[in-house]
Amino acid sequence: MRAVRRYRCIVTLACATVIALTGGFLINMVTALSGSYWMVAILLCNLLCLAGIALVCFVSVRGENRLEVQLRRTIGHLRTMAENVPGALFQWFMSADGGYGLRYISPRADELLGINPELAVSDWKHLHLHPGDIARWAESLGRASKSMEDWAFEGRIVMPDGFVKWVRCLAKPVKEKDGTVVFNGIILDITDAKDTEREMKEIRRNSERLGAEILLVNQSLNETNETLKRINQQKNEILGVAAHDLKNPLGGVVGFAGAVRMTLDEPDLEAVRKDLVEMSESIECSARHMLNIINGLLDASALEDGTVELMRSPCDMALLVQSVESMNEVALTRKNISILTDCENSCVVNGDPQRLRELIDNLVSNAIKYSQAGSRVWISARHKDLSGIIFSVKDEGPGLTDDDKKRLFGKFQKLSARPTAGESSTGLGLSIAKSIVELHGGHIWAESQLGQGSTFHVELPINPTGSSFKAFKPF
Repeated sequence: MRAVRRYRCIVTLACATVIALTGGFLINMVTALSGSYWMVAILLCNLLCLAGIALVCFVSVRGENRLEVQLRRTIGHLRTMAENVPGALFQWFMSADGGYGLRYISPRADELLGINPELAVSDWKHLHLHPGDIARWAESLGRASKSMEDWAFEGRIVMPDGFVKWVRCLAKPVKEKDGTVVFNGIILDITDAKDTEREMKEIRRNSERLGAEILLVNQSLNETNETLKRINQQKNEILGVAAHDLKNPLGGVVGFAGAVRMTLDEPDLEAVRKDLVEMSESIECSARHMLNIINGLLDASALEDGTVELMRSPCDMALLVQSVESMNEVALTRKNISILTDCENSCVVNGDPQRLRELIDNLVSNAIKYSQAGSRVWISARHKDLSGIIFSVKDEGPGLTDDDKKRLFGKFQKLSARPTAGESSTGLGLSIAKSIVELHGGHIWAESQLGQGSTFHVELPINPTGSSFKAFKPF
């Protein structure tokens, strides 16, 4: 700027000198041709012109000095601002012929991006963009240059020491007359913000995971509480069953035992032998009844806890049915109930013979217990297919209501039907039967209409085809 001003001053003075010399020449010519008055007038005109030119030069130089001071002040302000903004100012161009690069980047680029600003302007590739962001960066720039919308981009810069920084670029595009699109913008360091964002996401994930764990713990606690309530209820039911069902046989044992003791005081025992035998049988019957109740409670508890281990062996269902029929012979005779069996040959399952016999006995004894005297009970076993058998027990009892069917296999369930000869019932038989069936991989269900009897079906898997075994004989 100073050189331009000096050049203008020299040109002005040269023009003034030329004018003065020309004026002197003209003065000499006029002097030679005319009198002295014309010479004085022309000389005054030249002096006035020279003074005007000098004045113009002085005013021009003074104005340029003021403009130069203002320009320096403005440039200083811009430089100060560029050096102190929280980022690097830049100017990126994309020409119509496909060229692109940096026109300018502020000195903060050295601190922010780890690169000399002049080096970056000479070749923008010295800005080490992260390889994973280059394609996205180029695509976003191209889209903004076409739409002329504000450009915003977040990406990574690899510093010379290998450290990766996150930066955000914000710019406004302007199109020049030759079609070049210039982005004027700023580059900001957002590494700390990204770190905070990642930490917040991690905190949020941990919070969600902790919330899920707390929810699971609460759910587990609720389930545990429900289990404890159910166990407590079952304990009360067991105590109730034990107190109610054991009371009568135990009273009978005590009464008959006292009678036996008194009878033993008789001088002639032979005369009371028959009474002693009957009372002993009653004591034994009551004791067996109590033992059956206790065994039922223990079996139900063991089956629910999963502590029962099956002792598997090949079991012929027809032989098991014969064994159970023999076990219930006294009850059948007392109520004059006949059993009709229809078991196909080779209905053999690979199971625990003791548990399967207990299953059949529960179903058969229930059929006898709830059937009227003189009625019939049907027992059948048949092959369903190559993979299983169907075992069924049908009676002519009172049948089941819809409410009975919903509670049929629950523990301690008292159904609408009552034993026809005053037999006791703990409400555990069908629950135990269901557990045994499920332990063997099968399932149990009932078919019944009120007033028309009931049929209980059990489906059990059989041994694989071709397996060789010796069928279990229960007696």
